[in-house]
Amino acid sequence: MKRIFLFLVMITCLLFAADQVKPSIHVSGLGEVAFAPNIAFLTVGMEDVYANVQEGQNAVSEKINKFQQSLEGIITIKDIETAVISIQRRYSYNAGKEEFQGYAIKQTLKIKVNNFKNIGLVVDKAVSCGLNSLGSLAFSHTTPAAYNQKALQIALLDANKKSEIIGKTMGLANIKVEQISENSSLAGVAEQPMYRGMALASLVDASATQVVPGELKVTVRVNVDYSFK
Repeated sequence: MKRIFLFLVMITCLLFAADQVKPSIHVSGLGEVAFAPNIAFLTVGMEDVYANVQEGQNAVSEKINKFQQSLEGIITIKDIETAVISIQRRYSYNAGKEEFQGYAIKQTLKIKVNNFKNIGLVVDKAVSCGLNSLGSLAFSHTTPAAYNQKALQIALLDANKKSEIIGKTMGLANIKVEQISENSSLAGVAEQPMYRGMALASLVDASATQVVPGELKVTVRVNVDYSFK
């Protein structure tokens, strides 16, 4: 008798749960907005091997300071920051023997460039000041959130349009939004090495460097659950 009672309770619970499940449709929406970058980040620096640490640090710092001073009127101080400072022992191996070569001393600056026309000029200044390392160049935007919001609107409209088409085609009524999830990503001009394997001193006319920033693109995907009757 007890088993029959438990069985009836389980059946009742299942029927109740099934009755509570709302019929729904799942729709995805896509929104993409392309836009031009308006800022660039350039890394330049000095790296060499010295027998004495202090002398090496002084030599590197002197060239870095000279370079920073040469940017006056081109780049503001707040847009220049130290990215890397490193001192490492440098060894060579000869006939299985480890030989100490000196201290590899490196200092790199990360520079924010608001005017793309100044990128080549910054490189030119680095060459004239004796810097020998050009790292990477990356493009970005000061207000990417505005473009993300626009892409989100497009994605939501896309999902809503799809739900209307489905509802009209299938004869569904009272379509209502139950749940929304969103995912966004920014793609485009990734940080890339400039002049891979090439020292700054080998650039004959750095100021003539042509920079093509390309474009950035924000992509937003939404998933929307609708209920209907």
